[in-house]
Parts: sequence; C-alpha cells; structure tokens
Amino acid sequence: RLAERGTRSGMLGRGGLLRRIETIYRRFRAAEDLDDTRTSAVFALFTDTQTYLDQGSYSYVRRTLDNIEEVLEEVPDTS
Repeated sequence: RLAERGTRSGMLGRGGLLRRIETIYRRFRAAEDLDDTRTSAVFALFTDTQTYLDQGSYSYVRRTLDNIEEVLEEVPDTS
C-alpha cells in the first residue's frame, strides 16, 4: 500500500501519476483546435484513467496517459 500511495502522490516515478494527470488535463483544456471526435475520445480516455487509478492499475494509467498525449501532440500547445 505504501508503494501505491507513493506512485499516486509523487514519491515514485516521474512526479507521480496525479501530477501527470493534472498536467495533461490542463493541456487538454487549453487545446483549442481539437475537433469534436478527438475531444470525445480524450474525455473517454480520462474516464478510463480514473477507473484504472481507482483500481490500482497504474501501468494502465500510464498507458492511457500516453495515448492522450499522442492525441494532444497533434494539436499546437497554446499555453
């Protein structure tokens, strides 16, 4: 349980999953040129991310965040 808590809060890995989720979500919200289809897909991926996080499936969280970042890389960063 300690390792899980550390992974979620930031003691382990690249700043922790919660920080990474927050960063990617802010980038998503700032992406003005994302079409409706991609917007819906990213919202669904964030829902999956929350589900995996709740289940403690941290490798799936990372994989899903990678997928979101791939979509966002196609959009210019407006922040």
